[in-house]
Amino acid sequence: MVLKMEIKWYVKRGFEDNLIDALNTYGSACVLGLAGMGKTTIARYIYTKLRREGVKVVYLTSDEESKTIKF
Repeated sequence: MVLKMEIKWYVKRGFEDNLIDALNTYGSACVLGLAGMGKTTIARYIYTKLRREGVKVVYLTSDEESKTIKF
């Protein structure tokens, strides 16, 4: 399943390329932070950028209520 994620605007913070390098090197990355810090926005930006470059991407998210991982 391909997710339709459109990023209307995104302000680069300077570490996105490092995150992409980590994904290329290790095959996965974990984005951690407090609520409202932009983790989902960063993940969507990276997902969209890599998909546009033709990279196969799996986007995982967790559901806090059921404690399961959806993909």
